[in-house]
Amino acid sequence: MSAKRGSGRERFFELLESEFFPRLIEEGFVRQGRAFRRIRTPLIHVVECRPDSSGEWCYLEMGAHLAFLPQQGGGEFSSATIDEPGCVFRERLAGDGEIAGGGWAYGASEEESFASARSLGSAWESAGSRFFAAHQNFPDDYQAMLDKTDLEQVRAIELLTFARIAANLQQKEQALALAHLGLERAAPAASSLRAQLRRFIESEG
Repeated sequence: MSAKRGSGRERFFELLESEFFPRLIEEGFVRQGRAFRRIRTPLIHVVECRPDSSGEWCYLEMGAHLAFLPQQGGGEFSSATIDEPGCVFRERLAGDGEIAGGGWAYGASEEESFASARSLGSAWESAGSRFFAAHQNFPDDYQAMLDKTDLEQVRAIELLTFARIAANLQQKEQALALAHLGLERAAPAASSLRAQLRRFIESEG
């Protein structure tokens, strides 16, 4: 049973090696294992192919980060090593052909592996391109993001990120308004987040 899964995985990644990974490199990504980064300071784009523990499928994770922002989860930031979980903007590639949960099956046969790899490539052309198109130009894309986002649905931690972006764009009034809104929405138990918001307000105010 495990041999079949292994052969399907090997076959699937051979297809990605021959078609999809070279496409990422052509689009300006630099490869490190199964992680790809494209740095256009201060923008960093990350694509990671992450196998699931089941051994039957993988996920294609996409991330976008700005070098002046702290990375998610803490730790020392480096544009050369940041991974997808460290990015402030993240999305899992989805599209026709994915299985439940957004995974891409290795396939039990050559035909299934080929169909899954081809579907992943098609999803990249649509959903993948759409995700990174929103993080293509700094500062214009981010000023547009701040102006167009429906703040009613934004969580406190995201409001802190938006406030930091606004501050970098020299939008002090907008930055403070976002931080104050974040402080209102932060749960009393979220002591670390509330402290970060207060420090931001003090430094910008």
